Amino acid sequence: MTSLLVDVVERAPLAASDGRSGSLLERVVLAGGETLVVKHVLDGGDWIMRATHDHGRAAELWSSGLLARVPAVIDHAVLGAEQVSGGWVVIMRDVSAALLPDHARIGRADSRRVLEAAAALHASFWDDPPRPLCSMVDRYRFLSPATTRREAGGDEVPRLIGRGWSGSPSWSRTRWPARCCRSWSGRSRSWPRCRGFRRP
Repeated sequence: MTSLLVDVVERAPLAASDGRSGSLLERVVLAGGETLVVKHVLDGGDWIMRATHDHGRAAELWSSGLLARVPAVIDHAVLGAEQVSGGWVVIMRDVSAALLPDHARIGRADSRRVLEAAAALHASFWDDPPRPLCSMVDRYRFLSPATTRREAGGDEVPRLIGRGWSGSPSWSRTRWPARCCRSWSGRSRSWPRCRGFRRP
């Protein structure tokens, strides 16, 4: 298979503000003038991957065919994923112009569009859910104080997590989320048994 990046004539790293995980993002220009965005996915290469035991989830979404099942109302922008030394690169169309800027607020109509798209996504996988790529325990814990401690001196987001927890009661920093999430089956129809939680 011919690489999508075989005709790159220009490449430059994207500013850190364009991503939140800490992974390397590049904007590349092909010989024909098309602009693409490339995400470098290394095993444990960013703070979210380390916090959620991710060994290449973004690339697996493509290689497993899951992205092909995403409804058309959602534009995932991914063109392909290619294996490279030490990991993968995920290749996307450059949709920077369509992204919401920081601190932007959306109106009621756009909020409805987002909710309708989310509902369509869930409906697409309801009868045939994919193999879980991230455990529910990791989903709860990746924004926990443990992440802040592990990533001390690193990216900005883990530092902000720590600032958020600094204003919480001390018991919540040590017992959460183990007390909340007691069990999880890993299927999309299952719900965690959390105090005060009720299935809608």
